[in-house]
Amino acid sequence: GRAAVPSGASTGAYEAVEKRDGDKARYMGKGVLQAVESVNGPISEALLDLDAEDQEDIDAVMIDLDGTDNKANLGANAILGVSLAVAKAAADARGLPLYRYVGGVNAHVLPVPMMNIINGGEHATAVGDEGGFAPNLASTRDALDFIMASIEKAGFKVGDDVVLALDCAATEFFKNGKYEISGEGLSLSPHEMADYLAALCKDYPIRSIEDGMSEDDFEGWKALTDKIGHEVQLVGDDLFVTNPERLSMGIGKGLANSLLVKVNQIGTLTETLAAVSMAHRASYTAVMSHRSGETEDATIADLAVATNCGQIKTGSLARSDRLAKYNQLIRIEEELGAAAQFAGRSIFR
Repeated sequence: GRAAVPSGASTGAYEAVEKRDGDKARYMGKGVLQAVESVNGPISEALLDLDAEDQEDIDAVMIDLDGTDNKANLGANAILGVSLAVAKAAADARGLPLYRYVGGVNAHVLPVPMMNIINGGEHATAVGDEGGFAPNLASTRDALDFIMASIEKAGFKVGDDVVLALDCAATEFFKNGKYEISGEGLSLSPHEMADYLAALCKDYPIRSIEDGMSEDDFEGWKALTDKIGHEVQLVGDDLFVTNPERLSMGIGKGLANSLLVKVNQIGTLTETLAAVSMAHRASYTAVMSHRSGETEDATIADLAVATNCGQIKTGSLARSDRLAKYNQLIRIEEELGAAAQFAGRSIFR
């Protein structure tokens, strides 16, 4: 089996640890020799001769071997690479595509693509790291107006053919209890931030908002959920970090109504699937997601279908690391044939 692990530019404080070497003289500290040694050394020694089809046991052995709550010892990037490679090897041994091996006979829902149009903040260069455009725009409303005009000019109908989604990454600009939207000269309390987002949803066909509040601003998340959660998908990324414990806490407090799923936030396939299952049991939606530092590995396309989550966020129709996932979804659709079902707008509240 073969797998490649992505990396994030905007990361939550509660994510599993991505192990980097830290040697500034080599790749500015971003090398992964230590993670590779984890794979070739202790992980290899612990897993050799185990049954590759026993995914839960494989992942449990690595979690126990690491011995930390956040995989800081061996590195989540090392553990996840092995976890996914094992699943692919087992699928090949069974003669099954990965989505079918993981999801079983009921895996048949093709996800709605959530494509980057404009990248900003930590993701902004001339062309964003997720394939979106990064123009110099004065405000959020200017960006949304720009997108609305582009949709119409391309011959599509706003609100019918295309709806909008926001990824606020609010943790990045939450300072001392306020949301500092410096580009617009705004300093908002959590309740004012909820009002700000609600006003945008009233004026534009926004159906999904990711990380509208900061990861630990539970008061703000509750206010936002109570205000617009009945009609807008509110996705927890930094809030939940694909962690069943964080998700359980959020469900109990009534925070958000959707889970963003990033396999490298938690570090094993077993824990990822547990988080998606928990979300579905609580009537939360789930969005399978890429990272800003992506690879050609298309595993998340298979996992989106395997979990029937109905949504995938994997960047723009630009850059081969993004297109690889869309191309895999096309191949899966061809394999499923008449059994394929497109989630469509039914996924949104």
